[in-house]
Amino acid sequence: MRRTFILALLLVPPASLSAQWHAAILGGTIVSRGDARDALDPDHPEIRADRLVVVTATVAQSLGRWRIGLEARHAGADLAEASDAAVITTPGVLSAWGAGLEVAIRVVGRAAGPSLYAALGAGADRWSFDLDQSTPRWRSAIRGALEASLPIGRGWDAVARSEVTRSPSIFRADELPEGFEARAAWRRGVALGIRRTW
Repeated sequence: MRRTFILALLLVPPASLSAQWHAAILGGTIVSRGDARDALDPDHPEIRADRLVVVTATVAQSLGRWRIGLEARHAGADLAEASDAAVITTPGVLSAWGAGLEVAIRVVGRAAGPSLYAALGAGADRWSFDLDQSTPRWRSAIRGALEASLPIGRGWDAVARSEVTRSPSIFRADELPEGFEARAAWRRGVALGIRRTW
């Protein structure tokens, strides 16, 4: 009887771990480095996605301190050739649709109050070049993030998020000018939004 009771305690989560569902929408900007670089030029110019504007929609479930979620996102960006001396930009020619999975843990605060989450995620984006109608391409990505939330009403939170993403270059080698090589892209950004919990 005692073993059965202990097994039941292990298998049945306490009431405080009851699952909650969340839906959120966030908008933000991202600064990018990498994608392509000329290592021979002393100025090391880069060709990269620049000034990304991203809108993200997420659905997640939390259980205690943990949260797992799915997201869909859309990004629009400029194409820039940049060095320390100058930046030449072609505005609005890049766009991407993507989806991903994220796991987060609450490191500060409580579920019904102000809180801070640390998150790791992975996903894929389908990039398109609107300027020349070149073939779209998929790129995987991994991401780390910190996300703060503050209750603003019953079941509603304001959300502020900071994230860093690493992914392969959006360019293929045959698309780059002589001297440039494809490099991994590092992107960091901030986003603000709202979340509904039920």
